[in-house]
Amino acid sequence: MTAVGITCTVIYMNTAANTTFRVGQTYACQWVTDSTMSTPQTVVARTAKFVTLLDQYGEQRKVAVASRDGEETAMPF
Repeated sequence: MTAVGITCTVIYMNTAANTTFRVGQTYACQWVTDSTMSTPQTVVARTAKFVTLLDQYGEQRKVAVASRDGEETAMPF
């Protein structure tokens, strides 16, 4: 999703200790164009290859999980 030139690219795990997305945890989606801006995404369900994310507006989306530098990543938009 692109809005006024802003694209949210990837949710990164916050710590090396948490290498997988966990149901009930909220993670910050960092924006490419503004490193101080983040959008909270809560994991409501997960399988081995997908997570279902809930944003602050109550919208859910199922996205693929990838591994990057030993941590899971997801691209919700």
